[in-house]
Amino acid sequence: MKNVENPRTVWSIRRLALLSLSIIVLPLFLAVVLFDWYAVKQQLGIMQTARENTLSIYQSAFDEAIHQAENFTATITSDQTDFEAVVFAKNKTEVYLTSQVIGNQCKAFLQTQEMLSAFFIYSQQFDYNRLIYSGHYLQADLAVLRETVKSSAEMGDRPSRWQEVTLGDRRVLFYLYVRRGTVFAALIDPARQSYPGLSPEERIFYTTPQNVPYQPQPFSEEVFAQAQGIAFSKEDNREYQLLSLPLTSIEGRVYHAIPAEPFFQILTPIQMALLCLTACLLFAIPMCWLVLRRLLLDPLTKMTGAMQAIQEGHTDVRMPENSDILEVREIFKTVNAMLDTISQQKINSYEQELEIQRTQMQCLQLQIRPHFFLNCLSKIYSLAGEKQFSPIQELSLDLSAYFRNIFKDGSQLIPLEVELNSVGSYIRLQQVGTKLPPRLQVDVDTVASKALVPPLSILTFVENSIKHSKRIDSPLEIIIQCTALQSDDRGYLNITITDNGGGFSEEQLKLLNAPGTGKNDSEHIGIANVRRRLRLLYQEEAALCFMNLSDRASVELFLPLKNKTTGGE
Repeated sequence: MKNVENPRTVWSIRRLALLSLSIIVLPLFLAVVLFDWYAVKQQLGIMQTARENTLSIYQSAFDEAIHQAENFTATITSDQTDFEAVVFAKNKTEVYLTSQVIGNQCKAFLQTQEMLSAFFIYSQQFDYNRLIYSGHYLQADLAVLRETVKSSAEMGDRPSRWQEVTLGDRRVLFYLYVRRGTVFAALIDPARQSYPGLSPEERIFYTTPQNVPYQPQPFSEEVFAQAQGIAFSKEDNREYQLLSLPLTSIEGRVYHAIPAEPFFQILTPIQMALLCLTACLLFAIPMCWLVLRRLLLDPLTKMTGAMQAIQEGHTDVRMPENSDILEVREIFKTVNAMLDTISQQKINSYEQELEIQRTQMQCLQLQIRPHFFLNCLSKIYSLAGEKQFSPIQELSLDLSAYFRNIFKDGSQLIPLEVELNSVGSYIRLQQVGTKLPPRLQVDVDTVASKALVPPLSILTFVENSIKHSKRIDSPLEIIIQCTALQSDDRGYLNITITDNGGGFSEEQLKLLNAPGTGKNDSEHIGIANVRRRLRLLYQEEAALCFMNLSDRASVELFLPLKNKTTGGE
């Protein structure tokens, strides 16, 4: 057996240069980037932990106020007899005296909690209302609070529950206990919370279970649906960074808003120095590559590109012959000479291909139906037997005009009026000796009348209309409409041929509108010829489609608009 030698790996100079650069620079660059990332992450983690610790303090303060209000309410309403005395009082004086004793306890307890701001005692039986509160509230807000307490008494006995109440400039929480028309209520006002140790630009605020702040905030309400993020303040037109924690006592959250600082302001001097070093390394990598490419790789790249252009057929590429290296300059001259030779050979090949296409179109035009010619001769013979010489002369002229157009050079466009004259000649040939002669109606606009079209582009479909007509008791009507369609970049000629011969079947439409997928190319030679000639003349710019309009068959042609004065678009 013969030994098969393993193929050796071929390395390009560009690949070797990239590999060398990667081995030296990239590991160092990646190490510095990873270190920077770790240092910045640690710094941000420390700041995040500090903010979470701050938030947890105010979270505990809110939860403590809630628990104190609930415990104090339970003590007053369950563990003491004073509230029972108010519930079962026999007169208003007894209610007044007993509620005063409870009020003194409430005043003392209000000093222990900052957010616990008021207590209410209300007797529905004697319509008596005692309010014990600290701080300052508008009379309108106090009226809202009294009305809330009064309306809760009307709803009957219920266990203690929390209820949100909206005042003029804030929201507050009521803890309500109702028994036999007597109400004891504690008021939590988160707006009364103070925030020592925070800068004037920082904000701490609480939100309801519906993510609505208890006190109006300058941020849009959408930002409160997320635990953290960036919010824009309409108050000072600054961006704030939000962080929040959930409240454990009741649903809601506590938020910490701090002005968003630029990234570089939160870095230490050492971190800034490392970032500068990273930027220098990042700048040095492309600079080293540019120097290496200019001194070594560019000449080799140009030569490789020229060789690839020859393989792909792009022979119009030329190499610059001004290189400072003598050997490279001589190679480039040789490559350019090779490309010039290949380009000339391609031109000669293209001219030969055009000649073949012209020959193909001439062959396509010769595929006419011989029975039509025989029918015309039979009609002339019949007319001669009847000695109708004038119709014979007209028939001969129309037949001559028809065949003159049939044998025109298919590679040359003809005026639209010449094609329509040929159609007229064909229709007149079909009208001779027929009981129900076909009718033709032509509608051409002014711009379209100057257009150039391929020979037989309309006549073929008129012939098919007469051949496949299903009309028996009335004449076939054929309508030809030619319209110029203008757009910004180019124009198109729209030719529509319709007839009342019964339309296409679904199977025919499927075959005709999908050329090459069925048997239509063999069964409809004339249509196949038109398709091939359109492809040769216009490539993909022309379109041909078939459809039914009610009981009428319709054929539409879209051709790039060319006129007989300029021969262009």
